[in-house]
Amino acid sequence: MVYRVLKEPLTHFIVLGGLIFAAYAWLGSGDAGQDDRKQIVIDQAKLDHLKKLWKLQWRRDPAPTDLAVKLARDLGITLLGFVRGKRISAYTNDWRITHHGKQ
Repeated sequence: MVYRVLKEPLTHFIVLGGLIFAAYAWLGSGDAGQDDRKQIVIDQAKLDHLKKLWKLQWRRDPAPTDLAVKLARDLGITLLGFVRGKRISAYTNDWRITHHGKQ
């Protein structure tokens, strides 16, 4: 009986997964003591630089929403304009939002 259980691929999978998990926990993730939260900091100099680049490209001053959309695209953030009921207006990275139809 024990020999048959040891031959099962599921047993191999569970043992190997446990060993990988134990090794990862023992070795650590490499950033012990680091804050896990990711922060985005944009100072006035960066904002002025973005406005200058926008004006060079589009030959007009940017609206505040223009800069927000540009930053969201550059940083890979999904930016939603509004969410009302089942209607969503996504300005960037709309592939992250799934449509499940009627619920």
